[in-house]
Amino acid sequence: MVQGNLLAAGVLPADSGSLLLVGDIVGSFGVAFLIGRYESGDGWFAVGDYKKVPNEVGGHDTALPEEVPEKMKNLLARYRKLNEKTLDDILDFHHEFESIHPFQDGNGRVGRLILFKECLKYDIIPFIIDEDLKWYYYRGIF
Repeated sequence: MVQGNLLAAGVLPADSGSLLLVGDIVGSFGVAFLIGRYESGDGWFAVGDYKKVPNEVGGHDTALPEEVPEKMKNLLARYRKLNEKTLDDILDFHHEFESIHPFQDGNGRVGRLILFKECLKYDIIPFIIDEDLKWYYYRGIF
C-alpha cells in the first residue's frame, strides 16, 4: 500500500484527524478509475488520495485541498446518521460530494457510481445519466 494512501484500504487519508471507515460508501472506486492514467505517476496526482492542487468543475470552484478531509468527514458523518436513506438523501450526498470534488480527477465517475450503488442498496430504481442528458445533469449539479 502506498504510504498515506489509506483511501485505497477503505479509510480516509491519515491527515483527516480520525480514520473513519468509508468502504461502504466511497471505498476504492477512485483508485480503480484512475490507475493507469498518465498523471498517476506524477507526485501531485495521488491516485486514491485526496487532491493536492485546487480543481474546478465547469468553471465552478470546489473545496480547497486543505478543506477536503474535514468536509468529507462531515459529509460522511451526516450521511451515516440517516437511518433510512431516500432518493433525496442520496441526491443531496451526491451534490455535496461533487461540490467538494475530493479527488484530483475522476470525481464525476466516482460520484455517479456511488449514486448508482446507493440506489441499489436502498431499493431505489437507479438511473443512468445518458450522454444525451448529461448537460441537464451538469446544470442541476452546479
